[in-house]
Amino acid sequence: MPISTTHASVSSILGIGLAKVKGVRGINWRIVGYILTSWVLTVPVAAALSFTLYLLLSHLIP
Repeated sequence: MPISTTHASVSSILGIGLAKVKGVRGINWRIVGYILTSWVLTVPVAAALSFTLYLLLSHLIP
């Protein structure tokens, strides 16, 4: 399954956090939540902005 460099970077940093402290205590779960939220919201927000821009331009340019 292809992944992006962002996914690889984040997962490697999480792995280092797990290995460094030998458990889940080495992970800042708030930051992980922010990252996951941004991954989930990126596509819907981009779609909404694209649709809004399309509607705006379709009314301005006949």
